[in-house]
Amino acid sequence: METGSGPTTTRSEPYRELSPEAQKHVIAEFKRLRERNPHAGGPPAALQSTSAVTSIRKRGAELLVLKKSTIYGTLGVAVLVVFGLFVWPTRYRYDHMKLDANDYPVRISRLTGETEILFPGGWETRDGEQSAPEPKELPKEEVAKISGQAQINSIGWVEAEIYNGSGWNLSEITLQVNVSDANNAQLISRLYRLFPEASGDAAPQTSSKFHADLGFTLGASQSWSYSVGSAKGVKQ
Repeated sequence: METGSGPTTTRSEPYRELSPEAQKHVIAEFKRLRERNPHAGGPPAALQSTSAVTSIRKRGAELLVLKKSTIYGTLGVAVLVVFGLFVWPTRYRYDHMKLDANDYPVRISRLTGETEILFPGGWETRDGEQSAPEPKELPKEEVAKISGQAQINSIGWVEAEIYNGSGWNLSEITLQVNVSDANNAQLISRLYRLFPEASGDAAPQTSSKFHADLGFTLGASQSWSYSVGSAKGVKQ
């Protein structure tokens, strides 16, 4: 018996030529059909046809393009966000502020609102309203270093030339004002808060003018006296 060995032909399985992504879809479809028909001996003919392979291959390509488009779109949005925050406009908004008669550059973060002031030693953080310390009552020993001359003018204002011998920047002083008649009987005894005439606080070891409205004028036979009762400011 003559036997011949001709060329062996193997039926190609078109879905093997697909990309890994498309193969996953073919296998998933095959499993789904096997669940419906457990006795199926091999891949359904629909999956082996050229039209099916072309359709699946096209579907895989569409999914791949969609996936790439999503990735590129996400990256594009991220780049725009970073550009908007750090490149245009810049991260900081710049301004300036006056402290103790000096101008200092200020930068404010557009992201957090944090405020920084450029001092000779570098940028220092200031938290908005806390950048200007709240004035406090001076200790009695510091109040004793404040002296000066005062007068009541013709329209009922007290004007004082105050020497600040303390180590504090003065934002206000309190005067005890006493008014007496010709018989030395006390007519008025009040406390008045006086503030600097010029903008800003009175620096240590300097003279500054303070004033306040008394609400009355002195009579021809009246006399008055005063004393510094207290003061507020910020320690130097």
